[in-house]
Amino acid sequence: MNDIVVRDRFSKDSVPLLFFVIGFFLFSIDGIPYIKYTDYKPISVIFFGISIFLLMTRKGFRLSCSDTEKILLSFVFYSVLHSLLVALQTGDVKSSIEHILSLFVGLIIYFSIISMLSNFRKLKQFERAFNLLLVLTFALPIIFGILQILGLLSGTSLVNMLTSFFVSRTYGRVQMLSNEPSWAAIHILVGIILFNYYRKNYISSKVFFYLLVILFIFTFSMNGYVVLLITVIFYLLIKRRIKPLFLLFFSIFLFVVMGYVINLLDLGGYYTYRFNFREYYDFDRLLHSDGSVFVRVVFPIIGLIQFLKNPIWGVGGGFYYLDFARIIQEQFSYGLSFYEVYFNAFVNPSNANPRNLIAKILAEEGLIGFVLFSSFLFKIFTYCKSDYSKFIFCFSLAMVMNFDSYAFVDFWMMLAFLRSRWFEQENRDGVI
Repeated sequence: MNDIVVRDRFSKDSVPLLFFVIGFFLFSIDGIPYIKYTDYKPISVIFFGISIFLLMTRKGFRLSCSDTEKILLSFVFYSVLHSLLVALQTGDVKSSIEHILSLFVGLIIYFSIISMLSNFRKLKQFERAFNLLLVLTFALPIIFGILQILGLLSGTSLVNMLTSFFVSRTYGRVQMLSNEPSWAAIHILVGIILFNYYRKNYISSKVFFYLLVILFIFTFSMNGYVVLLITVIFYLLIKRRIKPLFLLFFSIFLFVVMGYVINLLDLGGYYTYRFNFREYYDFDRLLHSDGSVFVRVVFPIIGLIQFLKNPIWGVGGGFYYLDFARIIQEQFSYGLSFYEVYFNAFVNPSNANPRNLIAKILAEEGLIGFVLFSSFLFKIFTYCKSDYSKFIFCFSLAMVMNFDSYAFVDFWMMLAFLRSRWFEQENRDGVI
C-alpha cells in the first residue's frame, strides 16, 4: 500500500490531535520567547513534535512509509552522515549539529502533519472541523493585520506597541504576528491557498480569503510578491493554459501597481526604496548599491560555485560557510561594503547561508543529495492530480527560492497536505 497508514488501537484518544491543533494554531508566530539562536524559531514546532511523539509512543501505533518517505529518509540519512564526516575533518561539530537539528525539525513537521491529517479525516464532518481550525488560526493574526493597516494609514504608533508584545521588531506595515513582513506574507499566502479551497462551501472561508488578500497587499513585501510571481511562472510552465497566463499578467500588474500605491499614500521607509522600479533598470548598479539584492542574488551563486568545485559530494551539510569568505573576497569583494555580507564573512562566518534551498542542497550535498531530494519532490508531485494541487506544489517550490532552512514550517506543511491528497476532492478544481 502506497499511503502512509496510521494504525492506533487507541485512536479515540485525542491528546496527540490536540497538540497538533495547538501547533497549527500557532504556526504563523515565528518567534519562541527567550531563544536567541535565530530570528526564525516557530513555536508550532514544539507542539508538532509533542503530537508525533505521543503517537509514536502509543501502544498499537504503526507508521508504514511509502517509497516517498523512504526517499526523504534516505536523503536525511545521507546528509547527516556526510555532515558528521565533514565535522570530523574540520573539527566544527557545532555547525553539523545545527544542520542535523534543522533536518529533524523538518521531518517532525512533515510526519506530524501527515499523521494528524489522517486522524482529522476520521472526525465527523472533518471539512467543517478543519475550516473551523483555519478560522481560529488566522482570526487573531488578521485582527492584528487590520489594526496594522489602520495604524499605517493613520500614522499612530499604538498598534506597533501592541504588536511588540509578540515580536522583537515592528515595521510599521502589515506583519500580523510575524517577526518580519516577508514571513507574514508567506503565512498569508498559505492562508489564502487554504481558505480559497473552502470558500465556495463556507462563508467564513470566503470572508477570511478576501481579508487575507488585502493584508497580503499591505505587507508591501517584495519577497511575498516575488514568491507569488514565481509560483505563477512555475504553474504556467506546467499547465500552459490561458488562466495561468492571466494570473501571470495579473501578478506582474499587482507587483508594479504596489509602487504607485506606496507613492500615492506618501509612505516612507525601507520598502519605499524597494519599490523604486527605476533602480532595477541598471542591475549591476543595483547589486553594488543594495545589500538586500546582493545577498539574495550573490549568496545562491556562491552556493553554485561551491557545487561546481564539489559536484558529487558537496561541501557537507552546514558547511556552506567554509569557502564563503574566500569566494566573496576573490569574486564579489564590492559586497563587503554591506554590513550583512561583512558580518557573514568575518564576524560570524558560520552564520552564512545561501538563502536558497536548491542552492544549499547543491552546494552542501552535491549531486547525490540533489538527486535524492529532487526524487522526493517528484514523488510528491505524482500525488498532485488536480490543478489546484499542482499550483500548490509550484508555490512550495517558490517559497524556498529565497529561504534555505530545512526547518521551514510552511514548506513542509504544504508538502504534507499534497502528500495526504488533501486537495484532490471532486468538484473543487474551479478554485483556480
